[in-house]
Amino acid sequence: MIQTHRHKKMISKNCLSRDTQQTQEMKLVCVLLLIAAPLFAKRIHPESFYQRQYAEKVGGETEVTAPDGTRCDILTHEYAIEADFADCWASSVGQSLGYGFQLNRKPAILLIMEHKEDERYFIRLGSIIEHYKLPIKLIPLRAYQQETDRLKDAVNTQDIEHQ
Repeated sequence: MIQTHRHKKMISKNCLSRDTQQTQEMKLVCVLLLIAAPLFAKRIHPESFYQRQYAEKVGGETEVTAPDGTRCDILTHEYAIEADFADCWASSVGQSLGYGFQLNRKPAILLIMEHKEDERYFIRLGSIIEHYKLPIKLIPLRAYQQETDRLKDAVNTQDIEHQ
């Protein structure tokens, strides 16, 4: 009887130990996935694509080196522009102010929105700029509209070719 009871107790401890180890492993996997998820975020185009596109539109220069060695994404006669994806809105505030100061231009943020859902970041950032009366011009780049328009144009072109 004693051996059986002791044996059951050992088996119970081993199972509990195994369950605890599996739980810890699962927690570790979940934490790693949460940390790594932003690294695998799918972008339609790289940031540099939008920088070049907007710089051409406004007659700006890309990747201009400031006196402190930082690189301003787009520089025009009036603005030092930080271009960033919508989900990176928070870091763009400090960068735009820094570029504006270093290059003696007004700070601006070109907020790249590749998905309709990114509008929430535009609203959030605009609200913060307004609330704190920050001297930052917020420029929306709604890439999701451009992609939709491109698809519509492609469909319209196909329709014409088939007529």
